[in-house]
Amino acid sequence: MEHRYLSTEEEVQGAHARMAAILQQQPLFFDEGNSAVNVRRVGQLPFHLNRCGQADACVGLLGDLLFAEAKCACGLVYDLLEDFHACEAALPAKQLERHPDFEAFAELKQMIAFNLPILSRMVR
Repeated sequence: MEHRYLSTEEEVQGAHARMAAILQQQPLFFDEGNSAVNVRRVGQLPFHLNRCGQADACVGLLGDLLFAEAKCACGLVYDLLEDFHACEAALPAKQLERHPDFEAFAELKQMIAFNLPILSRMVR
């Protein structure tokens, strides 16, 4: 779709930025009991943040335990780990390590990586 409708990298980044903004305005859960997860938000927001150049915002998002729990609850455990890797690839290591949410980001990534088989079986 990018190649057919968007002719420049600026247009591509702008489209991803608009999608990220729309998804950020949506709730993480659709109910009071936090059982109905907004699958579109948890599934797509990290991708759009990275693609539009907002990897800093993605670090904060992935460092949020509630977001990680929601994504795992949807069965997107492997996707979550891929989000961490994509975010790390989008930022220089020194910039990532200076991010205010880096500690939570790194701890959650490590916990998910070590417990991936267990987490993926729990949501089936």
